[in-house]
Amino acid sequence: MAEVRRLDDDDRPAWLNLRAALYPDVPAEALGAEVTHLLGDPLEAGYGVFEDGALVGFVEVSERPWGEGCETAPVGWIESILVAADRRRSGAGRLLIDAAANWSRARGLKELGSDVETSNAASLASHLAWGFGETMRLAMFRIRL
Repeated sequence: MAEVRRLDDDDRPAWLNLRAALYPDVPAEALGAEVTHLLGDPLEAGYGVFEDGALVGFVEVSERPWGEGCETAPVGWIESILVAADRRRSGAGRLLIDAAANWSRARGLKELGSDVETSNAASLASHLAWGFGETMRLAMFRIRL
């Protein structure tokens, strides 16, 4: 049976391994600094799903002043979510989303938002399965100065 709980510093090694899988181009030092910040910021939280004592997925949630496509403010926001490849489609993602929603509700927030790259078909499908409704598609642009 899977267990979901808030992540703490003792979970750092396993959490960093999963974060490295999600963000392979980000240096390990930066990933570690982000975890340190997240653990110390009252507007952020990390939750993990554990099977037989092993971390198999995590979600990082924050309180943002507003969220694209949301109707209330502030909002809870999924900053990162990953379930290990061999544990996908097991319900672990749903448990993590529920933990993020509960954290947001406890803060008095009325909405939980998230964003996904439009090229990430698996994440788009997961969000729909978790009950998110798509609110908009956004293209990002830049100009070098």
